[in-house]
Amino acid sequence: MTQPTPALDLLAEARRLHTLAEAAGITARLLGGAAVAISAPSPLPAALQRLTKDLDYVVRRADATRWRDLLDTTGTPQTPSSTPSMEPSGCCTTT
Repeated sequence: MTQPTPALDLLAEARRLHTLAEAAGITARLLGGAAVAISAPSPLPAALQRLTKDLDYVVRRADATRWRDLLDTTGTPQTPSSTPSMEPSGCCTTT
């Protein structure tokens, strides 16, 4: 089965990655402004809206390799995490 390509709209991409991670049994939590925008029951007021430049996730150490593999197979661009405590797990943020 061919995976869909990454979405240009980062909030749509976050929803897509959530669906794929859930289907793969990977616990991945979106952080930051994108998480707020997606979880809000209605569009955010203009004062709270912000430009989403990337998607930041936290992933269980046990799921880190499978998460990275999922991002690779879906064509999602990645940059290494700058959080020192997570570097050994290879966690990534999507850009």
